[in-house]
Amino acid sequence: WLSFMNNITFCKVFTPGRLCLLGEHTDWVALISKDNYGQAIICNLNLGIYLRGCKSNKFFYKFGRKSIHSDKDTLKNYINDDFFSYVIATFYVLYNRYSIPGVYIDCYKMTLPMKKGLSSSAAICVAIIDLCSKIYNLKIPLKLQMELAFEAEILTGSKCGKMDQCCALGTGIYDLKFYDDNIVINPIHVPSKLIFVLVDLNGNKNTTKILSDLNRAYIGDKGVLNNSIKQFLNQISNCYVDQVIESLKSNDIKTVGQLLNEYQMLFDEHLTQYCDELKAPLLHNFIDCMKHHSDVFACKGVGSQGDGFAQMLLIDENRAREIIRFVKRKYGYQCYLITSE
Repeated sequence: WLSFMNNITFCKVFTPGRLCLLGEHTDWVALISKDNYGQAIICNLNLGIYLRGCKSNKFFYKFGRKSIHSDKDTLKNYINDDFFSYVIATFYVLYNRYSIPGVYIDCYKMTLPMKKGLSSSAAICVAIIDLCSKIYNLKIPLKLQMELAFEAEILTGSKCGKMDQCCALGTGIYDLKFYDDNIVINPIHVPSKLIFVLVDLNGNKNTTKILSDLNRAYIGDKGVLNNSIKQFLNQISNCYVDQVIESLKSNDIKTVGQLLNEYQMLFDEHLTQYCDELKAPLLHNFIDCMKHHSDVFACKGVGSQGDGFAQMLLIDENRAREIIRFVKRKYGYQCYLITSE
């Protein structure tokens, strides 16, 4: 592999992760609840996945010290591999659609933490599709790239919706509306840059279980409790997304923070009863601590929620760095300073 790398010109791609400000879980609700739409706001990050690759007659993928290689006939046997499932599923989808013989892929850099609610699984699917499209000159349109990445995730057994694949849009802030199988995407212009601190809570998070539990609760017949999850994901969440969009456009970041904090409280009230993962003691202890810091306008869960990451919204970058020093000193948590520019 190393000698091979020295004698070839590689195609390179970068795919960002995404931060969901609010509206989590409404994408898959739109897929199973035909009479309702979902809505979310995402901020695509400067953290992401870097791939390089070239043509091959077999499939080869390398990340750090781990690697996997297979011919196209045995590829599907590896889809349930814990570490490589999304990678294998993505190439399997591409092979079936475009009959490409194989590809060498080196994930030579990753700044996006995995399994923390920042869409690492969708990002790797999108990145591989983008890379193969460039290597084989497939000219796959952006929307189709997102569809293929979604197909690959579903192939692994995930019950995700179509929000995460919007990392294919590149950096920026976007309003996403989910209508059944379709997505309407509108960029959001915010007059001033947004400042986020993302905090790795060093906890365990099982997104597959969260999605499975909530899907089961939403579809099942559980009387009053069942109505609670539908009320939040069909009505309350969309109402808050609309309010946050208006506040972002008018540059009222303080109100954005208030709305995000209220959203987290309502999320907990309506959804944690269906999934133990969402009780997230690390996340909620951290949120309680941050309530005492006036510079932190909002503190809430990330992605599907759970004890993966927390997000904080601030308005001053210097104060954000002070908060990072405080968090590292008090908790030892890894922090990432993210801006919308």
